[in-house]
Formats: sequence, structure tokens, C-alpha cells
Amino acid sequence: MKMKMLLVALVVFGSVSAFANRETGGGMRIASSVYVMYTSFGAGTDYETAKYMNSLIDSVLEKGLVKKMSTEFWGWEGETTRCVTFRASPFESEHTIGAAQLSRDFIAALAPRILADAQSNGQRTRVLVGTDCNDINKATDQDLGAYLR
Repeated sequence: MKMKMLLVALVVFGSVSAFANRETGGGMRIASSVYVMYTSFGAGTDYETAKYMNSLIDSVLEKGLVKKMSTEFWGWEGETTRCVTFRASPFESEHTIGAAQLSRDFIAALAPRILADAQSNGQRTRVLVGTDCNDINKATDQDLGAYLR
């Protein structure tokens, strides 16, 4: 029984640690921002996933769970980088475990669509996580297969 409890604790700690990013000051910051980069190889971007992402964003916006959003248009064929920073509730900051869980759930909802699109069109959509929508250079690429349930 104790071994099972220890194993569960290690899995939970590992999940939280994977969503954390150490900043220069040494403090732990929760990765509550999700970047979705829509690229194109001459055939346009993944419009269906973008449309679905918009509906997910609308849903969390209505609940007051978005702290910040940004959109950067950078290509001729609709290439775009979107970022959403989550918070667990309208009364909490974005640096909570609940915000990290929202980020994870958001990616898990997008992952099957992105992976299905990649099978027929190549990988034209990337997902990264970070601590803030202001610095994609500190964000990390995500293995979407790990988000499938």
C-alpha cells in the first residue's frame, strides 16, 4: 500500500514538474501559457484546428479563466502564432497548479486534431508551453502524443 502511495506521489510530482519552468531568480513558475503556431508548406494552415481552438478560447473566456491572449500574424498563407495564458479562476494568478492543469487540458483537447492533420499534411501546427505570452523563446515544444488519453 505504501509503495502504491509513493508511486502515485512520484507521478503527480513529475507531472507538475514537467509543467514548471525555473526562472533566472531560481523561483518556480508554473507554465500557464500555451502557444499554438500555425505554419504552412504551401497548402495553407490547419484551419479546422484553428477554428476549434477559437471555440475552446471562447469557452474559457466566458468563465474568466484567461489572463492574457496574443496573436501574431507573420506569413502570407495565414501563418499565425497564438498564445493564451490561463488562470485557475478569475480570483487567482496564472502561476498556480490549477492554471497548469487548464493549459494541459487545452493542449489535450487540441492534440488529436493536430496529430490527425499532421498525418495527411505534415506537421504544420506546433504547440509550446511557457510562463508568459511575451517570450516564446523561453517556451518549450510539446510532444502532443503524450497528451492523448
